[in-house]
Amino acid sequence: MSQETRSTCSIPQEILDNQDISFIEELNIVDELYFNENNDVIENESSSDENFESDSDNDEDVDLVNIEPSDEDTREYVAQARFRSDTCGCREFYGEPCSTVIDVESAIEFREHCKEVSKDELDLIIKAELFSHRRSDVHTQAKKHKTKERERPYQEFYFKGKRELCPNIVITKPCTDLCQKCQEFANRISKSGNLAEEEKEQLLSEYNKHVQLAKEQRDYYREQVKLAEQNFLELPIALQDSGNPPQSVQTTLHYSWDYAQQVHIPHHAQQVGPIYFKSPRKCHVFGICSEGSGKQTFYLIDEAANPGKGANSVTSMVHHYFDKFGHGETDLKVHFDNCTGQNKNNVVLWYGLWRVLTGLHRTIEYSILVAGHTKFEPDWHFGIWKVHWRNTNAETISQVAESVRTSSRSGHNIPQVVGNGEDPVLFYEWKNYLQQYFKPLKYLTRYHHFYMDSENPGIIRCRENASSEPVTFMLLKSKSKVPIPGVLPSPSAIKGLEPARQWYLFDHIREHCYSDTAKECICPKPTVPKQEIDLTECIEEYKPKGGRKRLY
Repeated sequence: MSQETRSTCSIPQEILDNQDISFIEELNIVDELYFNENNDVIENESSSDENFESDSDNDEDVDLVNIEPSDEDTREYVAQARFRSDTCGCREFYGEPCSTVIDVESAIEFREHCKEVSKDELDLIIKAELFSHRRSDVHTQAKKHKTKERERPYQEFYFKGKRELCPNIVITKPCTDLCQKCQEFANRISKSGNLAEEEKEQLLSEYNKHVQLAKEQRDYYREQVKLAEQNFLELPIALQDSGNPPQSVQTTLHYSWDYAQQVHIPHHAQQVGPIYFKSPRKCHVFGICSEGSGKQTFYLIDEAANPGKGANSVTSMVHHYFDKFGHGETDLKVHFDNCTGQNKNNVVLWYGLWRVLTGLHRTIEYSILVAGHTKFEPDWHFGIWKVHWRNTNAETISQVAESVRTSSRSGHNIPQVVGNGEDPVLFYEWKNYLQQYFKPLKYLTRYHHFYMDSENPGIIRCRENASSEPVTFMLLKSKSKVPIPGVLPSPSAIKGLEPARQWYLFDHIREHCYSDTAKECICPKPTVPKQEIDLTECIEEYKPKGGRKRLY
């Protein structure tokens, strides 16, 4: 073996000693193949030098091609440049734009990665990022001497309700009194994938027609309210008070009325559990709002003084309102909802004709909002009172009236207790009185606008919507028989509470009244003795007669 082989060989000398020549040659071959790094380095360096020289020689022969960026790339570059220069603009979390705090390059790199994935993959990435920012905190602890911390993870909304940060994210608002027809259309449209194109177009046409009608009626209501506000501000201060004589103010004002959800007394902000399953004494609420002055009168009707929610009750309270709280306008505009039992009926129409014939108003126009789209000014006043009502303790009608009075800081909510001895609200039999002068209007539910004036007594002009042509009807039975001014119908008989209801309030509700005054006011001991009811007789009374069976 030569000296050069030994110097370059990586095999230890003690292994080569005392070995035959053939074995040593085999070891050297293996060493050159697998363990000799000098040859590889030299070969790699020589090859890389050759490649570099070849590349440099060929650069002159290669034609460079200019690649124009696409429109999408250009928009992305402009958006990134604008983001770097203008920043994101938010100051909610750090007091300065968050783009100046974070690593912009990392954010842009993450954005480019997101643009390369599909929609499903992007949703998964966003969910993973949101979940990675969840944090846990101590919410509950054991009391007294026993210490045990329990943690519960919770999620903070990263936009914190600020539309400036995430304008495309909307929190659903609580919805009440949704339009049934709109919901039916939405349900049918969502399931219209298998319908023919003609059926789809017809369905969308019907839905758009309903929405346009509701919008048209709403715009007409807003115009009337705006006109009433302007007319009221133009009145002298002396004429802006309520209670003026009829037709003493030459102007046009607008009013609206509606029923609110009934409340129960006794009512406490901290309600005890058992009363939830009971039926306390009821208090019905009816409101009439004057949009010109912005004030609304709350008629509080005790359960014992309530003749019902029919047309006679509504007409009686409206008559009391114009007599006591009216501004004495010559021309009257009224809006109410589409309830046929309370408002949209012949009795209310007859009452308008009666006021025109007796000289209480010169012109009257009734307008009705589309069913399902009837949120208007009285509901706003009811909402203000209900917010205050949740934190109020009331055990009598007078305390309910006080809650109405204190619910508005500027005094826009005015209570009126029905059955008050000092200023009673009388209920009259308007239907029996007016039907001797007027006849019913056919197809009443078809129309939404009714106009009547003193120059055409007994004639009413009806329109289906605000832009349709009017249709004239004569409702006066005889021109020789007209109502006499100043003559009112006979008062209605108030039945009061049934004995069974009185005993129920005394046995089950009296214990929840804290004051003795409230106990004697709303839950007194009935003077009528208790009567036992034989349930077997009730069952025999409702048994089917003959051989036919009735399922209950």
